[in-house]
Parts: sequence; C-alpha cells; structure tokens
Amino acid sequence: MKHTLTIFCVAMFLCGTLLAQDAPLTNQFNEQLTAMQSDDANRVKNAQQDWQKICFQAGAPGYDGMKAEVTKLMASALEQDLKGTAKFWLLRQLGRLDNGDNAALIGKFVGDKERTVRDEAIGALAHIPNARSRQGS
Repeated sequence: MKHTLTIFCVAMFLCGTLLAQDAPLTNQFNEQLTAMQSDDANRVKNAQQDWQKICFQAGAPGYDGMKAEVTKLMASALEQDLKGTAKFWLLRQLGRLDNGDNAALIGKFVGDKERTVRDEAIGALAHIPNARSRQGS
C-alpha cells in the first residue's frame, strides 16, 4: 500500500509537471512574439534567439509533443497581422520544423509585400519534406 501511494504521488507530480509545461511554453511564445515586434533591435534579436533555442529543442528527437505545440503556436500567430521581422522569423522556424501541415499557410506569404518575408516563405517551403518522399513513393 505504501508503494502504491508513492507511485501514485510520483505519477501525479509528473502529470502536473507535464501539463504545466504547456502554459509556460505559450507564455514564452507570447512574450517572444511581442518582443519580436518591438522597435528596439536588441530586444528583437534577443527574442529571436530565445525562440530559436526553443525551436531547436522542439526539433530534437523525442520532443514530438513540444514540436507539435511550437508549430501550432507559430502557425496560429502567422494568421495574425504581424510586423515583417516577426513573420520572417516565424517562417524561418516553421520551415525547419513543419512536416507539411502548414504548407498552404506558408504559401500565403510568397506574395507578401516585404521581399524578405517572400524569400523566407519560399525557403521555408523548400525545407518542408515532400510527403510522397516520406512514404517511399
């Protein structure tokens, strides 16, 4: 009985930790996105670097859940009206992480008014693996 209670307590702690991690990731993203749209170049650079670190971690083997959440957050943000610097950086990260689910969304930016955003959208689409090649067809 004592071991069952201990195992239960550990399981509850781990579940609570995993559930709590989603909120901080969303909060971190919202903070970084706000900073990426700042007029302060250092603040933008720091936010981009911080978010890139999170994206690199999300892209590592074994972090599929985090990768899905990060990709979802970026795709959702790209549906909003953002400054070009923020769109550029989110497209860059999405191009590295996306499995093709957001190709249509990324494609919308191929016609963006800002050249850097257009170029990054094309690059992001080029980095997304072809679904047929993954299936072996």
